[in-house]
Amino acid sequence: MIELSTLLTFVPAALVIISPGPDTLYVLTQSIKSGQVAGLSAGLGTASGVLVHTTGAVFTLVALLETSVLLYTIIKLELPLIRRAVQYANGSVLLGFGTTLSFEKRPPS
Repeated sequence: MIELSTLLTFVPAALVIISPGPDTLYVLTQSIKSGQVAGLSAGLGTASGVLVHTTGAVFTLVALLETSVLLYTIIKLELPLIRRAVQYANGSVLLGFGTTLSFEKRPPS
């Protein structure tokens, strides 16, 4: 069973993650207000902004890892544990999907 403190942290974080962000709202607003071409250009503009931001973040992370031996060692040691946890989480999600589908009532074909 999930502890209450964990649940109170997880639920708001999950709601923030699944809610549409300002980029999505901007593209929808432009599409509704000015048409399909304006929406497409707004989408391409926000996507190019995300690309520039992500590229900058990657280069910053590379610079940090090159200059900090301690940070590199911590990430190198913890990465297998994180990867294993993600594998177990993915497996449990797939198991849940399979269980749900197996008990779902379908009309005869």
